[in-house]
Amino acid sequence: MRSILKRLGVLATATATIGVAMSCPAASAAEPDLPLYPFSLGSGAANPLAPQMQAGPDIFGNLHAKVVVGVDSTIGNHHDAPPNQTFVAFGFSPAPGKFGYAICSDSVSTGFLRFSCLDVEGDSTTPYARIVLRPFDATVSQAWTVLTPHHETPRVKALRNIGSGLVIDTLNQDAGKSLVQRSYVDRPIGVPNSQAWYVDRVDN
Repeated sequence: MRSILKRLGVLATATATIGVAMSCPAASAAEPDLPLYPFSLGSGAANPLAPQMQAGPDIFGNLHAKVVVGVDSTIGNHHDAPPNQTFVAFGFSPAPGKFGYAICSDSVSTGFLRFSCLDVEGDSTTPYARIVLRPFDATVSQAWTVLTPHHETPRVKALRNIGSGLVIDTLNQDAGKSLVQRSYVDRPIGVPNSQAWYVDRVDN
């Protein structure tokens, strides 16, 4: 794996230069934090088979990209997820009284202190706006909170945008289609859920 973790550590010490408050709050039993180690995000959607969150083709100099429905190519061994399905999170405060996580791509993050993180296209607050990757700018559209829909399954998360209040959804679309944001829908355990994401450690 590239040195994204090392660079994130450096970023945490350089916040004074960009005026961003960053921290790693203590985990709670009800809503654990996103991990500090690299992870993949597998979707609970019914379609396609074994869907994954994936950074799409790079555009504009490897710092902007779509976020699309991918397919698990590891035969269930998520520890070996490829870079375009690997993410790292860190906490920050985009505004007074607000806290969220930046979720940054391993494959669309290059150069010193240059990270591309999950964002909403055009900073939109409307349903069905696309999820994209943009260079980290510490705005509310790049800040995500973590919901645990069912505490019996703590590994399963929903990712809610602080700016819009909407969650990331695959809409059960085919591989290669863009992820979008939409209103949260509470679904029972065991039912396919296009808003649910399984957080798995990546070791490569």
